[in-house]
Amino acid sequence: MKTIAQAVKKLLPYSPRRGVRPLRIPNEGKTREGVTCLQVFPPDSFTFSTYTSLSGNRDFPPYTAETPEYKVFVIQSGKFIFGREEAFTRKGRILEEISAQKINPLTGKKLNLNPDRHIRGKVLMLGLSGLENGYYHFMVELLLRWWIFRTSGLKADYYAFSSALPFQKEALGFLGIREPQILEAEPGMIIQADCLLCPSLVNNFRLSHLRGYELYEKIHMPRWSKEAYSFLLGKANRRTEAPDKLIYISRNRSARRRILNEDELLAILKRYGFETCYLEEMTFAEQMNLFASVRIVVAPHGAGLVNLVWSREGTTVLELYPEFYHDPSFRILASALNLDYHYAICKSPGADSAAPAEEDIQVDCLELIDRFLREKTAETGAAPGNGKAC
Repeated sequence: MKTIAQAVKKLLPYSPRRGVRPLRIPNEGKTREGVTCLQVFPPDSFTFSTYTSLSGNRDFPPYTAETPEYKVFVIQSGKFIFGREEAFTRKGRILEEISAQKINPLTGKKLNLNPDRHIRGKVLMLGLSGLENGYYHFMVELLLRWWIFRTSGLKADYYAFSSALPFQKEALGFLGIREPQILEAEPGMIIQADCLLCPSLVNNFRLSHLRGYELYEKIHMPRWSKEAYSFLLGKANRRTEAPDKLIYISRNRSARRRILNEDELLAILKRYGFETCYLEEMTFAEQMNLFASVRIVVAPHGAGLVNLVWSREGTTVLELYPEFYHDPSFRILASALNLDYHYAICKSPGADSAAPAEEDIQVDCLELIDRFLREKTAETGAAPGNGKAC
């Protein structure tokens, strides 16, 4: 016979002492506490290729990582905190699988989950706790969550995610989301929907440390991501027949990771007809169109390189790293999308006094870059541009 304490524990989502309890839905089609999960993509593997720097070094060893299954969780009378990534059941239990952290930081917290607002209908929740306001995270993590949902065949009446920034608003049209379908609410509001739809997160990371800073390094990217970007590119009618642009992405107008001797680098690039582009001045559609027509890209490490998702297989990329900060995001993207990836690790004067992600770059391998471009332009037959700005 169950004790009174056991019965109360089952009925209450949390107690004053224990806080919010986690819930895991391990099996497809199985329903627990009004939650059903539908598998969309099965488990797979990701292979990170080995790459050689312009100086002939192999600084990043190859590896293979397992990628998880990707699902959509269907939560009857589900709740969420607007602006955050977590999903809760009607009784207030938190879905264990929906967290960018190894253990959701809200687990065990004492939360008031009484809803501020009830939505009649189906709500697709795509929030990433603010990460979606970064261009890279929006492009890789939010868009791929939307693709999981779309592939599932499910339908939504409303969509919940941050859409205040210009590139977010513009992207809605490419996703086929109409403005009246965007759920507007104050950050932190507790929303309850008749049916809450929550795709798996695509975030993944391992921790590393540099000069006392904790860094989050991506591990893998799903194999099916190519399908998602090809679909969006085709929908936007941005695929060109013969991509031949040569572009350099400048960070000269950024506050960090600038090329300190950019004039010397530009002198070489202009000889080959490279156009200099400032992506912060371009719309979402303009960036899509640019990278769909590119053949060779040279750029310091930065979020703008995520636009390589619009480029064709085999597109040549040269990423210029600071001396110590070697974030793997675009090496991983290049592996997933079969790009012709190359890199150079440059110098970073004054790096000891800067956060790793803020190191500026002194390009000390100009002769190697000159030789690399001479070989690549001859090899690809890329047409020279006018050497001006995009």
